[in-house]
Amino acid sequence: MRSIIHPLEVAWSWVERLVLAVIVLFTGTLVAVTFYQVFSRYALNSPLRWSEELSRYLFIWIVFLGAWAALKEGRHLGMDMLSMRLSPRWRARAGIALDAVMLGFLVAVLFIAPDILEITGRQRSAVLKIPMSYIYLAFPVAAALMSIEIVLSWLSPTRSTPGQTHLATTVLDLAAQGAGAAAPDGADAGGPPPGGADASGEAPGSAGHDEGRNGRST
Repeated sequence: MRSIIHPLEVAWSWVERLVLAVIVLFTGTLVAVTFYQVFSRYALNSPLRWSEELSRYLFIWIVFLGAWAALKEGRHLGMDMLSMRLSPRWRARAGIALDAVMLGFLVAVLFIAPDILEITGRQRSAVLKIPMSYIYLAFPVAAALMSIEIVLSWLSPTRSTPGQTHLATTVLDLAAQGAGAAAPDGADAGGPPPGGADASGEAPGSAGHDEGRNGRST
């Protein structure tokens, strides 16, 4: 399993760097465009017509890509009042169940995304005249990134965020519990062998009876 996961992690690390670089680029562009919009409006008295629209669309992409980055770091807000009352083992299982629900929603988004992009591709923005599908594309891109992140966090323990566990560990833990429950009572190493015999194969107290018989015979 590790021989399969490691190449995927290496390839995914390059995707992470690319997405983080895009977030930095979009954020820097948003700040620069907003600053120049203020400067041109109040200093040059010639406001830009396209700056507000471009800033809004950049912000949409930053939000959705940032949602993936927050998921990767385990920094999304959550209510842990109930989960903190659970044992660490059950808390990990609850985390995997919640991830499964989120993964199901993300897969549903990816399933309907082509229809949404087809409809919005026929619409143009008011000022920049770009297809609106470029803006709506941020949602399925973020859904795909988060889906892959969830699956990798299940398969690789090195990617588990604080308070979570990976799926392989939980499955092995459940299998070990099932094997322990199916084992006979006397099969554990610490218990006495069946029949009450000790390690030498003699029943308890047999040595004392032999000594007593030897004493009476003398």
